Amino acid sequence: MKSLKDRCARIIQTPGFVLSLDLLTVAAAWILYRYWDIIAAHIPECLYYRFFGVYCAGCGATRFITNFVHGRYLSALSNNLFMALILTYLLLCIIALNISAFTKHKIYGRFINLRVILILALTAAAFAAIRNIPVFPFTRLAP
Repeated sequence: MKSLKDRCARIIQTPGFVLSLDLLTVAAAWILYRYWDIIAAHIPECLYYRFFGVYCAGCGATRFITNFVHGRYLSALSNNLFMALILTYLLLCIIALNISAFTKHKIYGRFINLRVILILALTAAAFAAIRNIPVFPFTRLAP
């Protein structure tokens, strides 16, 4: 009997799964573009900032998404630079899954593995710490 990891890897490599993921990505981008003002009105403020008075790695993510989906890229980057890294990572994962599903090159493992996720988690922790240092140039990282 194959392990759960092997079964999941086999499913992820199928063209049907990847095409579904592509369609969901496009649909999500369209919904965010079209209905973001309605969605953003219902997102609560950051509880971490409210209770502790410091920015977390996600503070400014809502403004990042708002500006990004409406084409204001420099403004988006000024709100949360870490979200740009996460968005780039997610796009690379989708591209790698497409290449793996439609060619014989199985490259998705280079992007989707525990080491990369650990690096992203450590980067998030470092970003959250650095953006709270009240000295220039670190103040530029605050939303």
